[in-house]
Amino acid sequence: MKHPRRGSMLIEQVALMGVSSTIFLIALGLLHQTMKYKRTAQIRTESVLSTSRLAQQMRTDGLRCSNARFNSSEQVELQLNDLSTARYRCDNGVVIREKIIRAADAEKILASETYSLGTNCNAIFEVKEGRFVIIHFIETPYSSSIVSKSLSPTGQWSVVAPLGFSLSTGTDGETP
Repeated sequence: MKHPRRGSMLIEQVALMGVSSTIFLIALGLLHQTMKYKRTAQIRTESVLSTSRLAQQMRTDGLRCSNARFNSSEQVELQLNDLSTARYRCDNGVVIREKIIRAADAEKILASETYSLGTNCNAIFEVKEGRFVIIHFIETPYSSSIVSKSLSPTGQWSVVAPLGFSLSTGTDGETP
């Protein structure tokens, strides 16, 4: 009659350690991948919120605009009704809005805001027929380290802001 074993063989312990460490490494890899996806999703969410805020601010400034000056595809200035200027410029995935007041050949920046578009997104400004300011957001692949216009975009969308839409009375006393 055989007696039940009280222990285990060395080969069983080695096999158990190998299986346990394999499961542990797989779980650790999945945890690392999950954290990476979480960070990517967080960056994308922040980028979407920032572009939404930028679009709303551009539309607000556009409605208060009396004149638009298109300096380049990376910069546009909107002359506001309160005699200040809102300057928008794009620099490496960040749009900077500066509210400027000019006096005696000098500029004074009253406020400055930054809108982060993410490392893979860039903004290009356009003034259309003196009636609209258009922001083109161009998204390039994540693998590229430098956002460039020469890369083929993976996504592109635009925001249109009408300029100078104010309710002024016409000659017949009615609003248009």
